[in-house]
Amino acid sequence: STINGFTFKNCTFNINNTADGNQAIRYYNENNNGKVSNLVVDNCKFNNCFQGVYTHHVKNVIVTNSEFDTTGHNAIAIQDHSGACNHGKVIITGNTFKNIGDRIIRFNNVGAGTQITITHNTVIGKLIKKEVIKAESLAAGVTCNIHSNSWGDGATFGDGFTEETGEPCAEINGVKYISLAKALAAAQDGDTVKLVQDITPTERIVVTGDKNITIDLAEKKITSKADVAIVNDGTGKLTITGNGTVDTSLSTNDENIAIWARTGSIDIENGTFINKSNKEATVYVGTSESANEPVITIKGGTFKNSAEGTYTY
Repeated sequence: STINGFTFKNCTFNINNTADGNQAIRYYNENNNGKVSNLVVDNCKFNNCFQGVYTHHVKNVIVTNSEFDTTGHNAIAIQDHSGACNHGKVIITGNTFKNIGDRIIRFNNVGAGTQITITHNTVIGKLIKKEVIKAESLAAGVTCNIHSNSWGDGATFGDGFTEETGEPCAEINGVKYISLAKALAAAQDGDTVKLVQDITPTERIVVTGDKNITIDLAEKKITSKADVAIVNDGTGKLTITGNGTVDTSLSTNDENIAIWARTGSIDIENGTFINKSNKEATVYVGTSESANEPVITIKGGTFKNSAEGTYTY
């Protein structure tokens, strides 16, 4: 059988026992088969328990705007026991933690495809366990989006986790990311990645994998100092829209390109695209090394190569 969806909203859990086994919420699947999913915990209070939220072989776990006060062990545990588990989307945001007996957030063996977002959480008082987030293992293909948290003095992280600094520049369905590259890595087939502020990347913005995604520039500007601003290095189709600007004219590489459909196709719906090179075009398609036949479809936009002098290919 399949269990799809449990929501706890505006609930208070006064367990009054921090000994082993006294979880406030225990959402459990004995088998690693993806048949138990979609736990939502919002605006709840957890007081004096062993663990606040404990899941086991569960896909898609959201814990938001909740208070955890005094646990004997972890505040939130995303667990498994029979090999790496794809936990789907794990979103832990806007929570407060006080007197947590072990880690704030504990994973076991996290499987490929898991997307972890941990943002805007706050620790009140001193950390008991300095390592606030830990996993036994993170498989290739796991994405971690951790920023805008206040963990307190002395916070450390298990392997594979780190607190990013800076302001978010991109979002997917309201989930914000510090870098456009991280947002694109987390994007799934059909997703739109929206730019929320101007950015100045120093490396290529690369799209990979067999997925069709959209970059909504949202009238923002990408001033790239890399040799290529945006490249589709996958096999799906990238759509660029939002009437923004992509500019590589400040690149130190004299063969800079604004948009490159290297192995995957690109649709350009609108926007302004600028490069500065006597050797390369503003947009470029294909590669002699690839058996694929990508296509650039230009539906609108303004294109400019600001280089002066003779063009030499």
